Amino acid sequence: MAKLSDAFIALPGGKGTCEGIFEVWTGAQLGTHAKPCAVLNVHDFYDKLLGFLDQVVDKAFLKLVHRGMLLASPNPRALLDLIAGYKCLPKPSGSPTMNVDTVWPRVGCGAAITKDDRLLLVQRRRDPEAGCWGLPGGKVDPFEPVVDSAAREIYEELGIVIRPSELLCLVDQIDRTQGHHWIAPVFLVTYYEGTPAIMEPDALSDLGWFEVGALPADLTEATKQAVAAMKR
Repeated sequence: MAKLSDAFIALPGGKGTCEGIFEVWTGAQLGTHAKPCAVLNVHDFYDKLLGFLDQVVDKAFLKLVHRGMLLASPNPRALLDLIAGYKCLPKPSGSPTMNVDTVWPRVGCGAAITKDDRLLLVQRRRDPEAGCWGLPGGKVDPFEPVVDSAAREIYEELGIVIRPSELLCLVDQIDRTQGHHWIAPVFLVTYYEGTPAIMEPDALSDLGWFEVGALPADLTEATKQAVAAMKR
């Protein structure tokens, strides 16, 4: 059954369920397979287990990079998105062969687009941080210069042309509970061509211009770090 599977997802269950997901998660760490391992955290069922794993990391019995290999979300759609974006680690020396894409942490990019002392934000539909307002941006593709990635992502999301040149800050975002670690340069953009519009309605639900002193309460972590950099 394991050989035929594309991924492993643990639903709420008992010791057998925990034993099964821990076995395949350990197998992913050892390099015996390259498939995503995840828990569907329905009604916070696995909160204490995930908290325990974070404590194991804090006590140096588990590496953070290996903790990040166990995906988790309370939302089935969000969990499938995490699984679709999963990238396996390089296999340890002496372990069986497996396909390798990249290594955590993942690299993203963003743009703080300003006009008349207002900041352009978008509201995201997908995890991580679904429902929060944040800077437009996305991920850096392999062998793509970061400035080109930022310009491409902004055009794909909002249909406007930017020319990133001024680096505002470097976001270092770690979420052990959800198994995320992103590093993202954020560019300050004061000029663009076109009119911002939602070009990816499956990913974004809204956009708006906000005064820096009156931003929405629910901000993404990356946006909080970028706004703090703007205020320095």
